[in-house]
Amino acid sequence: MSNTTFEANDHQYVALKQAKEVFGPRWKSKLNVCWETGRYSSSLGQYNAVLQQVRNQGGATWLSKCRFQS
Repeated sequence: MSNTTFEANDHQYVALKQAKEVFGPRWKSKLNVCWETGRYSSSLGQYNAVLQQVRNQGGATWLSKCRFQS
């Protein structure tokens, strides 16, 4: 279920930033693959559950609009 009004909490943003660091420029599409398959990079191990929360609460539509402030 996707919710475009979802707002990630601080812990979820940390997990998303880690995914961005691990996956690089195409991090959103690679994270979507993780969400679809349930398989995550071992370097994201401690963030798997939090990233699944983001998937369940925000979904792919929310992720596509996600931006980090500098």
